[in-house]
Amino acid sequence: MARSTPLRTLLRDLDADALREVLTAVCALAPLNRRYVELYLSASDAVDVSAVLDEARRRFRLCFVGTNGRVRARPDLRRARDLVREYERVLGEHPAAAAEVALVYAEAASAAIDIADADDENIPRTLSDALVRMYLEFARTVQARPALLTTLGERMRALESDGYDRRINAVNAALRRGQTDPAALDAALRSSEAYHVVYHRFSFGSFIRSADPGADLTE
Repeated sequence: MARSTPLRTLLRDLDADALREVLTAVCALAPLNRRYVELYLSASDAVDVSAVLDEARRRFRLCFVGTNGRVRARPDLRRARDLVREYERVLGEHPAAAAEVALVYAEAASAAIDIADADDENIPRTLSDALVRMYLEFARTVQARPALLTTLGERMRALESDGYDRRINAVNAALRRGQTDPAALDAALRSSEAYHVVYHRFSFGSFIRSADPGADLTE
């Protein structure tokens, strides 16, 4: 089987007019392709990655919250996850920003959960599990890039909860302890720190709500 020629080599061999034609065609395929080309060709000090992340945040919100301002009964988690991958690719030349995309997803999901809670509506379990699943991906990136703990630490702490589901708290606690073994984060999700037992007292006695700390978070 003939060996394929790397794309970079093919592009390098094009003259200016042909290269413009290729880039125009690529940009026409999808809006995010244009974003990628613009960021790739821009000087580092001219790149506004915060604008790209804000755009991602708005698109994540639409996956979780309808135009009526209420949380979707069935959040479009597949589309949201696809968007994470697209924006990570767009920001591929800016690793710290690419790593932040998963955090932006988690923040958007958390904001949607807050809306449901404020409206006294049921919070889709799929949404809370998706939030934790994506946050776990972000946490694994933090393990490889510990400097993110300094730059994004406040936003990470803001996702912690005083309520029943404290899985984010447990993951953050493991990161703060410097536990870099990937298995440590999985263990944190199954620890006693991850859930808070809530007692509901009724006229006929006490009812304890608990959770399955070993719940599968894979899709």
